Amino acid sequence: MKKNKLVLVFLLCILFPSMALGEYRSYMLEVYDHVSGKKWTTVTGLTPQKYMHTHGGAARLTAILLATWHCYGNTAQYLQPCKKPAAKAPIYKTGDLVEVTLKKHVTYGWRGIVIVSLYRQDWRSNVYGIRFSDRRRSYARYFEFNLKKISDAADLHQGKTKLPPPSQEDFVAPDRTELKQQRILNPKVEDTLPTTKMTKPPTRDSKKEDVFLQALPKIKQK
Repeated sequence: MKKNKLVLVFLLCILFPSMALGEYRSYMLEVYDHVSGKKWTTVTGLTPQKYMHTHGGAARLTAILLATWHCYGNTAQYLQPCKKPAAKAPIYKTGDLVEVTLKKHVTYGWRGIVIVSLYRQDWRSNVYGIRFSDRRRSYARYFEFNLKKISDAADLHQGKTKLPPPSQEDFVAPDRTELKQQRILNPKVEDTLPTTKMTKPPTRDSKKEDVFLQALPKIKQK
């Protein structure tokens, strides 16, 4: 009986190939061009690494993954990827200020703005992309139950100046002068930079050297 069902499915796929759909994944990327200084958001079927390699190289571009979702069909003949699925009955909207409540996580207690929201069918849950403007524009994704809405938007520092795109400079160790200022305001702040203590070279004792040189012939005779 099972064999007959398999044969029937196989024949249907041959007779009606349009019924057999493929599956692929779409990616929403935030791309920075370090040469031209431009930034754009795109939806593509390429991973961030492949997108950078095929659009100028990783030395020129930086691609950040904002969201990803499944699509049915294919991207043959230059077909565009499917649209981002909208969030179902979302608790938070784009632009809301939220706080991370995910305990034992490095971002616990961080506050950021919702910039992406979508429904993940494979997880059966809404997913939100949060931008932390006061954390060097860090970005992360969370479930609804890992967030809570903050009513006072003034708690989050938002500068009107244009922030630079993410690069290796974002991970440079803090300046020692900044740490000294923090230590003045808060004596408990510890210096995280390595410190080197200069030690004086040992002074020569000419008397001990003379005594040793005088005793050296006697030691050789023995």
